[in-house]
Amino acid sequence: MLMNRAANERFDNEGIYVSYADRLDDPRAWSAPRKILNGGGWYPQVAGLEPARGTDREAGQRARFLLTGRSDYIIEFER
Repeated sequence: MLMNRAANERFDNEGIYVSYADRLDDPRAWSAPRKILNGGGWYPQVAGLEPARGTDREAGQRARFLLTGRSDYIIEFER
């Protein structure tokens, strides 16, 4: 899961965080959020690179990283 964090009451973006879980239905399974980007925009997303398979549900190890609908980065996931 990717999420952003507001820095203040004006909702300036403090950073983008990632959290992992093997099972989505267990709230205790999620890892502590880890910052991957200072600042940034809203609505962090990933989109897979593989044609006909790369989606926001199944991104793979390498994926496009989007903020506010724009992709300027590739993100790589490792265990």
